[in-house]
Amino acid sequence: MEQKELSLTQLKAIYTLCLARDFPPDELMPFHRMEALTQAKSQVALGFYDSQGLAAYAIFILHPGSPAALLNYFAVQPHCRGQGLGTACLRQLGHAAQDFGAGYVVFEVESPSHAPSPANREIRQKRVGFYLQGGAKATSVSSWLYGVDYNIMILPGQAPPTGNRQIKEDLEDLYHIVVPSRLSRGRAFSDVCRVWYSEGGGATA
Repeated sequence: MEQKELSLTQLKAIYTLCLARDFPPDELMPFHRMEALTQAKSQVALGFYDSQGLAAYAIFILHPGSPAALLNYFAVQPHCRGQGLGTACLRQLGHAAQDFGAGYVVFEVESPSHAPSPANREIRQKRVGFYLQGGAKATSVSSWLYGVDYNIMILPGQAPPTGNRQIKEDLEDLYHIVVPSRLSRGRAFSDVCRVWYSEGGGATA
């Protein structure tokens, strides 16, 4: 599996053809904002290629000086799913982060305990299982972003975090990149984003 950093032109094509298909509209960051983040070196997009072309993609949010990178989007192309490729890519991502200065990767998974139905809870639990199979670790850090409750997981990479306090602080720094500096209707950062953790819970190594 060949891994390449994507240009803005390539990212725009993937945004139009893939992200709009793979993620619901309310989870899509406007492309003009992604373009600005890329130009500010606060975002990096990677493509994973096999003999047939693009097989998967990952988009990271970066914060200057932060040891963590936020995996903002990750998806496998439909024709490549169910073949173990997603798990293989996940195992690469924690180490890929070091290429742009991050020691580990942090990401969100919709919380099974806040699922709206038993069927949805099962889907969320399977998603957690998929990430665990790909080498991710559970933590006791949680977040609430734009009304959605998340459990936070990590891909340890070359420099794993020292504990849940560090993960919380690093994620808050990254969320300040994700959340626009000027929020509509006079809202504050805490009105749309919160991060917390439980003492003594969740493995981080």
